[in-house]
Amino acid sequence: MMLELLLTRQDELDQRVVGNCEGLDFFVLDELHTYRGRQGADVAMLVRRLRERLAPGKEVLCIGTSATMTSEGGEGAREVVVDVASKLFATEIHATDVVIETLERRTDPTQTRCRDRGGHP
Repeated sequence: MMLELLLTRQDELDQRVVGNCEGLDFFVLDELHTYRGRQGADVAMLVRRLRERLAPGKEVLCIGTSATMTSEGGEGAREVVVDVASKLFATEIHATDVVIETLERRTDPTQTRCRDRGGHP
């Protein structure tokens, strides 16, 4: 919402803030999600306007982060991310571009004790 306001306001300070971003090399969208319907279209159009305004004709590296998106995709997590990111950023994203984090326990589970509220192991 704030980015939308910065791009559309005519206030001199807002125009200077946007002007300072011209020549953009990277665009990072934190909390990438599977957007649906109007919200998805709004975000995708905002990204396109931003890229056209700040780096017309220039290849901008688009980066999206999400702690939850790959949990939505199961075995096809990379494909889910590729599909959403390609549409949202209006550029081709490849499965090899997607970094997925997996958790691996590094402690001995037999040495871990959980106690409930009553203090029982």
